[in-house]
Amino acid sequence: IKDNFFYDLKHTPCDNVMNNQTCWHHHDVQNIFPRDHLLVEMKIDSYLGFPLNNGHGEVIGILVLLNETPLFESFEADRPFLDIIQILVGAELARYLSDSKLKEREEFFRVSLDSIGDAIIVTSPENKITRMNRVAEEITGWSYSECKGLAIEAVLKLTTDDIDRKTEPVVLSKTAFKLKKKYILIDKSNKKKHMK
Repeated sequence: IKDNFFYDLKHTPCDNVMNNQTCWHHHDVQNIFPRDHLLVEMKIDSYLGFPLNNGHGEVIGILVLLNETPLFESFEADRPFLDIIQILVGAELARYLSDSKLKEREEFFRVSLDSIGDAIIVTSPENKITRMNRVAEEITGWSYSECKGLAIEAVLKLTTDDIDRKTEPVVLSKTAFKLKKKYILIDKSNKKKHMK
């Protein structure tokens, strides 16, 4: 197994595979693709390449069998086995690419959330905390790791309380809201903080 590397597919048998075609040359592939210097460097004589598709039929990669001697004159007898391998590897590659994109989006969202100067707490439809930025952590006294999955009411305790009056709890809505009047936040250590 070799490390990942990049090279131009133009004038290579892989270029045909990326056009969603199986490409098979059982012998003399270097002479058929004389501009593919990698075939020469690797001393490749035979080539069999399959496109790897995602669930939408788009080519997302290729699976290639290379050999220094003629591979086989016909691969039809082995085609069912190779088709299964092609499908399994394609599905795994699609999952990997999907996971990578999801991680990129999550990281972008996290960085964006942390760059906002206001306290932001994001909840699920069930009002469970799913995200929280640093400003919200500082104001509430809760770290995100402590309150992930908790009900918002357990962390964001707002009242219209004055020091001398009885506490009046605030009912939180399931949508984003701004404070329309002066509230007091009771943080994790039960300290009261006046919110603007």
